[in-house]
Amino acid sequence: MKTNISNIIGKSLTAIFSVLLMTAFASCTGNEDNNGGELKPTTGRAVTLEMVQQRQALHNVLSALAGVTVNDTLGIDFERQTYKPVIGVEYFDEDPGQRVVEVYNENDAELQFCSLVGGSHDLVKETADGYMIDLTHLDCRQDGKVQNLGTLTFHRSTDEMTAGYADVDIACIPTLKRIVYLPTGIFNGWSGSGWESPCLVGQVWQKGGNYYLCVIESTPYSDGWLINVQPGRGNMYSIVAENEKNKGAWTPQNVVSRDAVQAFVYFCIDAQFYDMKQAIIRRYPGKVIPFVPIAHGKGQDCSWDHYANPDDGFGTKRQGYAHWVGGDSELGPMYDAPGDGPEVLIVRNGWIGDYAWIPARSYRNMEMFCMAPRHGTKSLSYWWTNTYVYTRFEDEDFCDWLAQKYPYTANGFSFRDAPPSGFGNSPVYDPAD
Repeated sequence: MKTNISNIIGKSLTAIFSVLLMTAFASCTGNEDNNGGELKPTTGRAVTLEMVQQRQALHNVLSALAGVTVNDTLGIDFERQTYKPVIGVEYFDEDPGQRVVEVYNENDAELQFCSLVGGSHDLVKETADGYMIDLTHLDCRQDGKVQNLGTLTFHRSTDEMTAGYADVDIACIPTLKRIVYLPTGIFNGWSGSGWESPCLVGQVWQKGGNYYLCVIESTPYSDGWLINVQPGRGNMYSIVAENEKNKGAWTPQNVVSRDAVQAFVYFCIDAQFYDMKQAIIRRYPGKVIPFVPIAHGKGQDCSWDHYANPDDGFGTKRQGYAHWVGGDSELGPMYDAPGDGPEVLIVRNGWIGDYAWIPARSYRNMEMFCMAPRHGTKSLSYWWTNTYVYTRFEDEDFCDWLAQKYPYTANGFSFRDAPPSGFGNSPVYDPAD
């Protein structure tokens, strides 16, 4: 990955930011019914594309590094706060300011670093030996206050022990100085000496009528994860706002970590797991590796009760791809990069945000992992939070934004020295058997 990150996503970047900008405008509309009237910000200041970029990057970095949930994306306060890092695991070394993140290889490390800004990839600049994210002199607030979060600088590896590292200079996360990216083999040797995880990658576990895939093994210092990914909303969700019945934003019942969602995608895409994945699909068709949902279309309600070709979705038989839609037909460049229009969304959280006086309702938020419908080993992906406000629910609002998306919902349970409660003592499927 030697090219500038902006060149990787090409024309799709403009589409991504168009979606974000429309979301920002919709969030501060002055039209009472929010159904096509003039859009007005809550103050006299206009919302620009640069503001949206910076705001999304700020939100995603704070969420990824410190687990910060931001209710109001129109103005993020962090200057008087001190956060503890949650990314990766603590590096038990003479330097307590380091955290370790497990990756597959150097390319994975670079993609994970660049995705810290969500979809705002223009804020990632290439350096002589890596990349830099500069989040200083931010001008993304409605009140016009300039903010300085800090910088992150990724350096490519110069040895065989690491896949790269990132220096962190962020005042509100003072105990985080460096992120070290370790390849899986090195990570397991460093963290798991003498340790045996109770659940192993590729095993399928069952709780009630749902099946869960182990995508991260536990270590003495970090939790492992079992994850369930279902098409649409699945059967384990709740609507964020009860009065929206079956149409509004939703949240999983058992929120799973970002790392587990990414690990699920990597499991589906990595060649070393291909045979294992296909064996799981044959044994539990659609229950562990989900089929693709029919894309939501304008005018429908936000429910999914039918699915496309079972060879599509995450169960694709195409090696080198985690997700595929559309058979062999040419569907256009939007299917090869995340952006406006067709897009895969893996929802991992949802919540009610701050109250907005214009219009007089609370923000609705959904955090999701975004991918191209045809997602391969070189494809870009990113985290972001869709935020919206309205006074009366209309299809032109949230459901219209979902048009042509392929949504999934992730639930999960963590574990350390024993399987999670309710899962029994052994998997229902073990690829080693």
